[in-house]
Amino acid sequence: KLVLGGTGLGKTRGIIETVKENTEENKRFFYVANRLQLLNEMVADLEKENIGYCLQERDEEIIKKIKKDDFDALISNTHIQKYTEKLYKGNDNFVKQNYYLIQELAKDEKNKFSNNSGLTDFLNENVRSIFSFFRNIIKSASTEKNQKAYSELIQNPTIKVLFPYLDFVNNPAEKRIFIVSLQKAFYGFFDGKQVINLYKLKNNHEKKETNIIFLDEFDFLENDLLSQICKDTAVEKPFTFVEYFYTILTKYKLSREKFLENHPIIRAELDKITTEVK
Repeated sequence: KLVLGGTGLGKTRGIIETVKENTEENKRFFYVANRLQLLNEMVADLEKENIGYCLQERDEEIIKKIKKDDFDALISNTHIQKYTEKLYKGNDNFVKQNYYLIQELAKDEKNKFSNNSGLTDFLNENVRSIFSFFRNIIKSASTEKNQKAYSELIQNPTIKVLFPYLDFVNNPAEKRIFIVSLQKAFYGFFDGKQVINLYKLKNNHEKKETNIIFLDEFDFLENDLLSQICKDTAVEKPFTFVEYFYTILTKYKLSREKFLENHPIIRAELDKITTEVK
């Protein structure tokens, strides 16, 4: 349902009220926005109302906020040690080194990662290795017949920080709404067994669970989402994607004579593509 209205007309307040009024645990709420400011404002509003939430931050920010003592305790966890031996032949040195390196870089406020592409790529690689390490361990534990290790791991406080969606899924009474950026919603979050994203979310009919998704500033989200799709390395259900592309383009765009009249070369290319698809 599309809700139109300018700034200050109460759209965000409406989201808060909807979450407050629907207290059933089988209704799972998601808030998606393309700007950090909107995400932070939603967090502040939820905290004022004492509504439990999970915030999916950037991976780098999540690693930075984990304290050394908590990280060391997690690495030393009996279950983590067991699966480190099983999956990595007991070698967790690379995870420790990457974590400590990220923490050292974070201490220096003068480090501007966004202005140094080489450093940014290096940092992102280290961050990914940490998440991959713990994700693989949890996935391995989830396949065991005895679920004791898996159950204890997903309730570990530091694991909840690393994978907030995992906490959201397993604590429906306390965590009412999941807050996530468009980029994260597109590329996915870990549910304890697999990485899923917004378009893979399914209503659980067996548990009578319903996902209710709020897309804030959708007029901006649309363009950003298209950019994410274009940058993605693969498209699931490619024939369906082409069908949507063809239908929208021919029915709503190319049917207008003045569409791209200032860009005749692009218009000609699109006409050619749709003709070939047809």
